[in-house]
Amino acid sequence: TCEDVVCRSCIAADHKGHDYSGADYYRRRCQKLEFDLNSVCEKITAVINALAALTNRENEIKEQGEAIKEEIHVMVEELVDVLKQSERQLTREVDTIIDSKLKVLLEQKKSAETRLSQLKNCKEFVEQSLQTGNPQQVLMAEKQMTEHMIHVTNEVNMEDFELTEKTDVKLTKDGNIVDTLHHIGIVFTPTTLQQCKIEKIDPQQLTIKKEMVSFPISLKYHDASFLVVPLSSINCHVFPAGIPVNTPDNLQVDDSITTTITTTAHPGVYMIHCSPL
Repeated sequence: TCEDVVCRSCIAADHKGHDYSGADYYRRRCQKLEFDLNSVCEKITAVINALAALTNRENEIKEQGEAIKEEIHVMVEELVDVLKQSERQLTREVDTIIDSKLKVLLEQKKSAETRLSQLKNCKEFVEQSLQTGNPQQVLMAEKQMTEHMIHVTNEVNMEDFELTEKTDVKLTKDGNIVDTLHHIGIVFTPTTLQQCKIEKIDPQQLTIKKEMVSFPISLKYHDASFLVVPLSSINCHVFPAGIPVNTPDNLQVDDSITTTITTTAHPGVYMIHCSPL
C-alpha cells in the first residue's frame, strides 16, 4: 500500500499490514533499468560513428582546400607577376569557402561531442548505481534514472549529425587563361553551378542500347568554356513526356527517371544514362 523500501523488522512495526514485494521485485526493476540502458549504449555507438564521419569529411575538405591553393599557386607561377593579384583573390575565395564548410562541421562536431558526453555520463551514473548501490538506493533512484536516460536519448537527434557539407570544392580553370589574365579560374561552389547553362542537347547524339538511353550534356559558365565540375556536385533528373516541369514549383523528383552520370574523354562534357523503358 506504499512505495517505501523497508527492512524485515519494519514489516511488523510501522508498515504492519502493508502489502510488500520481495527480492524478486528488486531484480525485475534492475533488469528494466539494464534494458533501458541499452538505448543509451546504442545512441553512444551511433554518435561515435557520426562523429567519425564528420571528422573524415573535415579532413577531406582541408585536403581539398590545400590542394586547390597549391593548384592556384602553380598556375600563378607559370604566368608570373601578372597573375599575382588573381592568386590572392582566388586564395581568399578558397579560404572563405573552406572556413565556411569547416565552421558547419565544427558546430556539428561540438554538438555531437556534447551529446556523447551526456550519454556517457548517464551510462556511467546508472552503471555505478547498479554496481554499488544497495536495493533501497537503487529503487529510490529508479524513477530518476529512468527519466534521465529517456531524456538524454531523446535529446540526441541523429539528423543533426548527418553530413551537410557533401559538395566537393574544385578549382575550374579558364581554358582561355592567356587571354583572360584578370580572371584565371573559378572556385567551384553550388552557387557557381546554379549560374551555369546547359548546352542544347542534340537529338542525333542520343544513343539507345538495350533499355538504356544515353546522351551528352555540357555546362557553360557565362561566356567561359565548358565547366569541369566534380561528379558529386551534379544531379540530373529526367522526366517522362507529359509531366509539367516548366517551373521549379512543378518539379516532383519522385516523378523523374533514375539517371547515372559519367565523365567523358572531353573535359566539361558529361554522359547521362537512364532507363525510361
